[in-house]
Amino acid sequence: MHVLKFLLALSDFYEVDLLVPSGTPIRDRRWYLDNLNIDIGDMSVKRYSKGAADKYDIWLSAANESIVFAKTPKSYNIVFFPFVAQDGNGITHIANSNYTASYVRDRYRTQDVMVIYPSIATDDLRPGLKEPMILHVSRFAVPSAFADKAHLAMIQAFKQLCNRGLSGWRLVLAGATVLEGESVYASHLARHASGFPIEIDLNPSSSELRELYSRASVYWHATGFSVSEPAAQEHFGLTIVEGMAAGAVPIVFNSGGPPEIVTHGEHGFLFNSLEELVDLTWEVATQPALWKRLSEKARQRARDFSDEVMKDRLLSAVAKSEKVSIIIGTHNNCEYLRRTLETLFRHTPPGFELIIVNNASEDGTNILLQSLDYPHLKIVNNRANRGFAAFNNQGLRLAERPYVLFLNDDVELTPGWLEPLVEMLDLHPEVGAVGSRLLYPDGRIQHDGKMFLKKDLLPYHVNIGGRPGDDERPVEVDTLTAACLLGRRELVGFSEDYRRGYYEDTDMCLRIKDSGYALVVHRGSVVIHHHGISMGRNQAATERAQARNKRILLERWSAKLPSLVHLATEKELYRGKLRCRRILAADVLSKSWPFSHRLDE
Repeated sequence: MHVLKFLLALSDFYEVDLLVPSGTPIRDRRWYLDNLNIDIGDMSVKRYSKGAADKYDIWLSAANESIVFAKTPKSYNIVFFPFVAQDGNGITHIANSNYTASYVRDRYRTQDVMVIYPSIATDDLRPGLKEPMILHVSRFAVPSAFADKAHLAMIQAFKQLCNRGLSGWRLVLAGATVLEGESVYASHLARHASGFPIEIDLNPSSSELRELYSRASVYWHATGFSVSEPAAQEHFGLTIVEGMAAGAVPIVFNSGGPPEIVTHGEHGFLFNSLEELVDLTWEVATQPALWKRLSEKARQRARDFSDEVMKDRLLSAVAKSEKVSIIIGTHNNCEYLRRTLETLFRHTPPGFELIIVNNASEDGTNILLQSLDYPHLKIVNNRANRGFAAFNNQGLRLAERPYVLFLNDDVELTPGWLEPLVEMLDLHPEVGAVGSRLLYPDGRIQHDGKMFLKKDLLPYHVNIGGRPGDDERPVEVDTLTAACLLGRRELVGFSEDYRRGYYEDTDMCLRIKDSGYALVVHRGSVVIHHHGISMGRNQAATERAQARNKRILLERWSAKLPSLVHLATEKELYRGKLRCRRILAADVLSKSWPFSHRLDE
């Protein structure tokens, strides 16, 4: 289920296939719904064969005891625990806890490890009318060096509580029996529990488990108590979170992953000995006010492990959107801004910081901005329209992420637009900024790279008005447009000598290039640009700004341009073959992940 939840989280932004091992039946959507209570939607279920993974952009392996590598641009390995030492280099490992991650680093000999906690549907688990009941849920696995649920220890502790005088309470040990020996083990536990209010509940349905959680007042977890082997400890503790979500106060063994869930005395208690388990349970069971406080805190804490939190963490890790601050400036452009924001949230994995600078809009923009519900949002309301350079710099001063993306308020974003930009900066430290391929609404090229013309030393779009080809590879250029531009925070920023949004981006790009960094257009990132909408509708003012800004640009850069950029002839520009003065080696930009969704699909 954990793996399926990961895949479903990705399916909101990517096309996902589930590849099952040889010998595993190909199940349909109904089977997953009936047996695992998970709707896989349109996810395709296919048979895995060697090399089958290599055609994908992203690979997520979940073999656990062995690592299945793939020749994909991005590959991840979900690790529940690294039981066997092996070479784990060449893939990013996703551990279910910091406890597991520490052993992954040691046993796989790699530092490429991240932690994404397993999740639960917190809304499905709610407190009911509570009973004096202690609950534990786990499989009735026969104790071994690799699996120790400590059922006998919990039975012994409960007997001590009863002997101390705890009256009216019962202990319920619930869980599945999968192997024949596990049923025998459960019968053995029942004999040990005889004569005390202890119930052994075998193979309860999901609805029966929810009912038990809703009625339980205390949740016990002692996995690993009787065996010191690291693999036998609780690697995370999903049932602990389920109990907490339903309002049961957790009292759990202080080992493995559970201390990452429960803070002692805040959300519940951690015990180190059987005597502590008995004493802490007595305290909770006999002090209603303490129970209520811990129960409420436990429910709040459980929300940190919700499906929504996991989804945001996973998507952010895969897309690396948490590295990006997006700055949008706007002035009286509510209709187009709404479209920009709709496509931003629809096609961008969460985690990015969003900064919107509203420049004295009077067309309903204020209401639109107040309606936004996004956790990493900053809104600036200016009393006047400060202009392109000034409002972007204003947003830049608030940006906290290492990469900053300047985005016009008159664009429409398409699936997979952000990932290739982030990947370019991640993979190539010598690249200072990267831009998207911009298309007009009818699909013709607006921006696919620029060249400076030798005749007047000004930048011109190459192939403007043409049709985009199939080549989605990144290409080095001499300048970019800031309608959609991602740069390293320490390198970007606009000169406020310019006015009204012309040549500020060229000036910034030349500064980046003059600092020794390359500029790149990634044609795998596709953005539709309603060109000119964000510039306003005063044509005379526009022409004056263009002339003024052109003069500033040439005064500042004309002497350096011959050594900084390729100066094209009119014939070169007309032919549309993009050239630049290279900083990168010719083969550096050979990667072309991800393949963007075609606009006509």
